Amino acid sequence: MNLNSRDKLILIAVLTIAIWVAGIMFFIKPAIDAVKLASQTLDAKEIELADLQKQIKEDEDLPQRCQEAYDKVVKTAEIFYPMQKQHEAMMEVQDLLDVNKKTEEQDIQNLDMSITTASSVNLARYVYHPSMVTTTFDEIMPDDVEEAAQIDSLSLGAYNMSFSFKAKKEDLMKFFNQIQDRSPRSLIIDGVSIDSVAENEDDTDWNGSITMEYIMIPDFPSPDDVDKLFPDAPADVAVDAVAE
Repeated sequence: MNLNSRDKLILIAVLTIAIWVAGIMFFIKPAIDAVKLASQTLDAKEIELADLQKQIKEDEDLPQRCQEAYDKVVKTAEIFYPMQKQHEAMMEVQDLLDVNKKTEEQDIQNLDMSITTASSVNLARYVYHPSMVTTTFDEIMPDDVEEAAQIDSLSLGAYNMSFSFKAKKEDLMKFFNQIQDRSPRSLIIDGVSIDSVAENEDDTDWNGSITMEYIMIPDFPSPDDVDKLFPDAPADVAVDAVAE
């Protein structure tokens, strides 16, 4: 088929347009879409990097904060007895009954001490609220201190002990004073009954019974001990990235 110059020109123009459209559809547009997607991904990663760098900056002193928190917990835990078996707890109390540390006999004679199996005891924060007159202003501006002061109760392990005793009044009162002043301080007297006070002198022999709670707290692992529990944890990696 013979084409004149005009037909050839039209054919060349059509082929050029077809090649140009095909290039846009199969090369230029996918490349533009890929660049756009890469740009969006880069923006997202830059934001993520900025957040990570901020977190790393905030956690620079994390080991120190963990150690300080652990030290504070350990200091608070000193007021409680450690977790013990029943006979160990009874021996602790038995030793306290020898208030004068005499060797010939026990100052407060334990006649029949018994101990329960370990149970759970709830400790809640005690907040004293004195009685105050309520005014109209209080109703307009309510006090939210009470709500802010409330915390969830803490559940700890405990034994309940009870025993009948024979002791001089002076030694019994000394026992009560000692358990308030010593550490740990988590031995709580629930009840005391005295059969007869007789002359009620310091050297008067008293007979009665005592019930008490022996509250315990478990040991807390140190930060170093926690690290040993996860030997396969990745080591700290320094981040030194700059967004382009």
